[in-house]
Amino acid sequence: MMFVAYIDESDTHGPAPDMLMMALLATARNWELFERGFRGLKREFGFRLLHGTNFRAQTGDFKDWPYDKHEAFMKRLGQLLGEHLTESFSSVCERNLYKEHFLDVRPRRMHPTSQYGICFEALVLAMIRKIMQRPQDNPRLSVVVEDGHRNAADTARVFAEMKQRFSNSNILRTHALKGKSDSDVLMAVDIYAYGTARRRRAIKAGTFVSKVREARRPTENEVGNTSLELTPGYFATKISDFNESRAVLHEAYLKRRETWLASKASGGQPS
Repeated sequence: MMFVAYIDESDTHGPAPDMLMMALLATARNWELFERGFRGLKREFGFRLLHGTNFRAQTGDFKDWPYDKHEAFMKRLGQLLGEHLTESFSSVCERNLYKEHFLDVRPRRMHPTSQYGICFEALVLAMIRKIMQRPQDNPRLSVVVEDGHRNAADTARVFAEMKQRFSNSNILRTHALKGKSDSDVLMAVDIYAYGTARRRRAIKAGTFVSKVREARRPTENEVGNTSLELTPGYFATKISDFNESRAVLHEAYLKRRETWLASKASGGQPS
């Protein structure tokens, strides 16, 4: 079964931003059904391009929308996603933690992956764990990343490295970059990423009280949500995995070299 994840970011402005990235995961067939329904919403509500900042600021296609229209659209969009979505995922990487526990202490040969790339990798790992819970479906995962961020293209490198890492299972398939104007699904991801980032900023500022909910599995007809807050332990594990992989590669090199030297010695020296 082919799953496709659509990914966008928010909260990336300023010289040292925190990073929030969101992914919406569904089967390829369910995304086809979602896009059909979303085209109907665009006709009904009268807009072409859905962008979180324009939607909240009531600019562009959303100029002069009354409150009731905003609420009605969000309700309908939520219902449409609820019908077709497998799960939503978000990852947060705070700039100070990223710099202190990864960028400043990574091994010299380790790629200085950006906050954007770190969040992307964490999301893909979480989605792999999710779909691997359904081995009977022979799950596969492709990703579509919104192309507006300056580091978006680097997700291709991260994805290729992860694809090699999981080559035995062949679970990762394709990576693509697209703009919102090319994808109705990316429009939906954008508005949810924007809303999640605004709520998180309000919680940190103390202007919004977040209700603590007990962790539980979603019911059969309920869409789950996975929220990832990248911690110092996450970065420590990432660096440790890199060092271990380097050690394994070095050991394999030494064995090959030893075999070659032994083979050369057994051939004798020319007279």
